[in-house]
Amino acid sequence: MTADLLEQLTMRERLALRPPAKLTVSEWSDRYRVLGPDEASRPGHWETAFTPYLRGVMDAFSNPDVRTVVFVAGSQIGKSEGLLNVLGYSMDQDPANTMVVLPNEKTLKYFNGRVSKMVANSPKLAEHMEGRAKKDRTIDAISTDRMSIYFALAGSPADLASRPCKRVLLDEVDKYAQATREAEPVSLARERTKTFHDSTVLLASTPTTRDGIIWGWWEQSDQHRYHVPCPHCGTYQVLDWERVRWPKGIDGDVIARDVLAWYECSSCEERIPEGERRRMVQRGVWCPAGGEVLDDGTVRGGDFSSIRGFQINALYSPFVTWSECAQEFLKAKDHQNFYNSWLGWVWEEVSDTIKPEAVARLASGYKRGTVPQGGMVLTAGVDVQANGMYYEVRAWGIGEQSWLVQAGFVTTWDELDGVLFQRRYPDAQGEPLEVSLACIDSGYRTDEVYQFCMAHDAAMAVKGHAGARGAGMPLRSTIVGQNNSAAHMQAYAGLALTHVDTDHFKTKLMRLMLKESCWHVHQDPDEEWLRQMASEHKVRIRRGGRIIETWQTKAGSRQNHYLDAANYSLAAAELLRVRELVDDDELNRPTPEPVRRPDDRRPYNDMRRGGGGWLDRRRGRW
Repeated sequence: MTADLLEQLTMRERLALRPPAKLTVSEWSDRYRVLGPDEASRPGHWETAFTPYLRGVMDAFSNPDVRTVVFVAGSQIGKSEGLLNVLGYSMDQDPANTMVVLPNEKTLKYFNGRVSKMVANSPKLAEHMEGRAKKDRTIDAISTDRMSIYFALAGSPADLASRPCKRVLLDEVDKYAQATREAEPVSLARERTKTFHDSTVLLASTPTTRDGIIWGWWEQSDQHRYHVPCPHCGTYQVLDWERVRWPKGIDGDVIARDVLAWYECSSCEERIPEGERRRMVQRGVWCPAGGEVLDDGTVRGGDFSSIRGFQINALYSPFVTWSECAQEFLKAKDHQNFYNSWLGWVWEEVSDTIKPEAVARLASGYKRGTVPQGGMVLTAGVDVQANGMYYEVRAWGIGEQSWLVQAGFVTTWDELDGVLFQRRYPDAQGEPLEVSLACIDSGYRTDEVYQFCMAHDAAMAVKGHAGARGAGMPLRSTIVGQNNSAAHMQAYAGLALTHVDTDHFKTKLMRLMLKESCWHVHQDPDEEWLRQMASEHKVRIRRGGRIIETWQTKAGSRQNHYLDAANYSLAAAELLRVRELVDDDELNRPTPEPVRRPDDRRPYNDMRRGGGGWLDRRRGRW
């Protein structure tokens, strides 16, 4: 358009021709969404600042790098309002046919009514319905001037397979299993987006069990959790139900009425009253798995993917207090509902667990960095993350007695080399001991791990798996690159990769920790180390038609890196056969030569380059 023609237009005409501003979903909502008295207890313009944790979820939907958004949430969070904002944004800013999938007819009618109220109360959206006929607004679809919103039942394959759509919103997906026995409804709905290269799918639900639909998608996602700062020490942390405290022996109704519950900081352990929560949540940030939030609120590290996952619980909600959460927990006859609906976490039947306080009671009188009387061999385990490495050094003695020598976090491979192989740890007689074997997780930063192991004979690359990698084989060795390209195999020729059954070793680790006078900790363990060592529990789940037991992260637990490092250190001890350690008196006793049968296998021999095993069985010691 020429400048002369532009000058002839009125201001109204110029505004009409101006391209719309590029807004995120939260920005659009703050500017144009209006809540009527029939929609909310706080009518008026929508304010994302009231529920700031919804900002990240909604804006992920307008992020061109995100193809799937997964929202795992408890009740009283504002999940439905977030979905409505996404719909409103699509109608006004980026119109494209959209399908909304609901679990049953009752919820479909309710959600359809909510959409109609949102359109009627928000003038910006009402513009897109001006002049529309009555037939354009039915229980099955709402047609605007530029797009259509289709409402489908999860139990109706015909609804799910009928129309191509650029966007699909699936609400309460864990209730879909109750609605249909046909083909999995999420897959059918996602099929509708195949013809669009820039399609987006949003799945939202309160979780049920680990077998539920939403949790399966959560585990595929980059797993964002909402971190808030402590008002005392400034440490960013995920609000965990295990940190909520209230006076014992008081009725739950009294706790809720008098607001008696408080939160205990996971770092400084200071009491945080209810009145501080709003300011904490306002300053909160979403952080993906493997990342960390620095003191200034910036996120460092972490794995971002096109499947953007978010999980949050009622402890952040402005609609309920911590005291009301405590009231609900105390009166709940069914804690499954509390975990699902209030904590936004899966319910699990726990068969084995330990608490941080129990780990702390294992502390003995020896100093950090020293090997107590009885320690003969050192092993190490390393859990590798994007921003560094968590490690543990442990001493072993006769009868699988063990002592924590050192645990910590380093950011570079040179630092790891220093604490594992350059440093010597004095024993009770002052003699220096070195790490005999370090098992290093290669599931992440794989090539860097392989290069480190190639440079250190006492380092072994391992990869953890939940469940055995072969009948009766908690440890199994392969050669790096044997299933990869020739160039990859040549780069790491002969390097062994050991597959570790993490369930097997976590079960053994728990047994050693609970066994009296067997598993020891130095006198000043870090609080974060204690929490991570108790971050998982063994649960019973149904898989493939049978019940199995496996180790899973507890509800609200942030990280389990030190537990993984301890697990790999235990695997190193198994490879070194520390259970066969004997004292000097035992060595001097004559023993008959064992009779070897043809099927007498030595399963952990030849686990590293050169073969020959780690233990000189003729001497019975190192």
